[in-house]
Amino acid sequence: MSAIPRDIDEALRATRALGGERGWAWWRAARLVLIFAPVYGLCVGLFSVNTPERLPLAVYSGVKMPLLVMGTTALCLPAYYVIHLVSGLRREFGGSIGRVLHAQAIVSISLASLGPVVALFYTATDSHRAAVLINGAVFFLAMLAGARASWRVPGTRRASMLLLWLALYALVGTQLAWMLRPFIGSPGRPVQFLREEAFTNGYIVVLHAVFG
Repeated sequence: MSAIPRDIDEALRATRALGGERGWAWWRAARLVLIFAPVYGLCVGLFSVNTPERLPLAVYSGVKMPLLVMGTTALCLPAYYVIHLVSGLRREFGGSIGRVLHAQAIVSISLASLGPVVALFYTATDSHRAAVLINGAVFFLAMLAGARASWRVPGTRRASMLLLWLALYALVGTQLAWMLRPFIGSPGRPVQFLREEAFTNGYIVVLHAVFG
């Protein structure tokens, strides 16, 4: 079996951390993220793409999606390391990172598999709020799939560390996604790689989108 299909099979089966004993977990996980996250990004960016001039929105979203997945992971790792230190779990940090990287691969594969569903949903609505909510739900499902796969990887594992990682990832990822917007183009807004005023509060916007 060639490298990429083997990595996909090992990631989905979760019988061992990506890379096994060879120490290549980071590269194998990153490769899967770089393959699958752009697929989902392209699907996400199709909203409001009704003319050829707006097609770059989908391309931009495809480029930014792996930046979101990998960037969130990179930003969370220092805090995650400190949490292990203060909890007296420094020796378990290596195993935790292996499972985190494994989870990112699963998140990206899950997102890509749900991308066509999102694109189909777009054909049934022109509501930007509905598009944001469906993508939020898809990300939540992908994170659950990643957490589940991470938990199945053999080795020392602690539920508390996994829950802390999920909370940290969601917190950082929400703000980073807001800074990297638009992923979902707004009808009537210009085609841009990044919106103005990136350093604003994304959490308030998410609360408004969920609760109206």
